[in-house]
Amino acid sequence: MKGLLLEVYKNNVSGDCTNQGLSSKVKQIIIVGNDVPQAFEVDSKTPAFKVVTRWKGTDREYHHLEPLEPLNKKDLRTIGPVFGGNYAFTNDSRFTYPYPLPIYDRYEVPMGGVESWNEWGKLKDLKGEL
Repeated sequence: MKGLLLEVYKNNVSGDCTNQGLSSKVKQIIIVGNDVPQAFEVDSKTPAFKVVTRWKGTDREYHHLEPLEPLNKKDLRTIGPVFGGNYAFTNDSRFTYPYPLPIYDRYEVPMGGVESWNEWGKLKDLKGEL
């Protein structure tokens, strides 16, 4: 699989806020997709991410990155992905976004683990969608 190579920008002052997300383990990532130039090969040192667009077609359109294959995809108790504090960008002219893209690669398990997840589910059933 091929895509466009981006550098990962991390905050070295506050440390890793990704909860050991994929971007905390690498210096570069590759974005893949139909509209992305097929220039660089994905491997273990440059994992694949996809661009996700929210509020498409509105004045609030927003783009971020998510791992193509999350690290914990088998753990159904997790919440995420959410923003973990890292960004990705490149000066390659084929990168069509005007700003560094936030990386959403943080996953969390509710406080208390499975027990609190079950309690949250009961509360949701009692009160409807939260």
